[in-house]
Amino acid sequence: APHWTQPPFPKLPSLHRPVSAMWSARKFVWVFWTLNFVIGLAFSLTAAFNGKSIDALYAKVADGDRTTNNLIGGLIGTSAWGVVLCALFALFSFVVLLRKAIAMTGAGFSYGLVVGSCFHMFFALSEVSVSLIAHDEWLKNLPEHQWGKSSQNLYMTVYYLGFISASSFLILAVVMIICMKALLPDEVAEKKEEMDSFGRPLSMFRDRYGVSSSSSGA
Repeated sequence: APHWTQPPFPKLPSLHRPVSAMWSARKFVWVFWTLNFVIGLAFSLTAAFNGKSIDALYAKVADGDRTTNNLIGGLIGTSAWGVVLCALFALFSFVVLLRKAIAMTGAGFSYGLVVGSCFHMFFALSEVSVSLIAHDEWLKNLPEHQWGKSSQNLYMTVYYLGFISASSFLILAVVMIICMKALLPDEVAEKKEEMDSFGRPLSMFRDRYGVSSSSSGA
């Protein structure tokens, strides 16, 4: 009688696939950087259009009043400061990440400078948004012919996007810290991951309990 053999089960995919075959840390960094750039661009464009609306108040409201002139100038300067910071960060971080991704030499000082700039942008854009909110009531109390509803909605959109953009910088900083291996070659990243998974707990166990390789071999 013919001998029946059970067909082999399909081989399950390994959990330790090569980094290049999975969503690598490199891709995560670039995806979150792109998302941060899009949000920052939306904030910058909205702030630029809002700056034109505020600039028109010089002729409608100020009427030679120095205090009002300074207030309007402060609002324009605050928005412009946020836009300039977003533009400088986008240019600087893109150049650094692109060079690191091509060279694959590890994080280094410039990578850490980008991470630090992310934290700085979080606080800076939060400060910009809070400053704009502080003057929100003054603008609302202006007559309709001086400051319309559309201008007010645009003004509110600016500081809402400012908070969202600030949060995206904080998230980007965390992602860049977690995904520092994104700037290592795939083979080096795999070895580093294996060492982090197996070598470190083993060495911690040996250090804690005084077990050396010689004594374990004996």
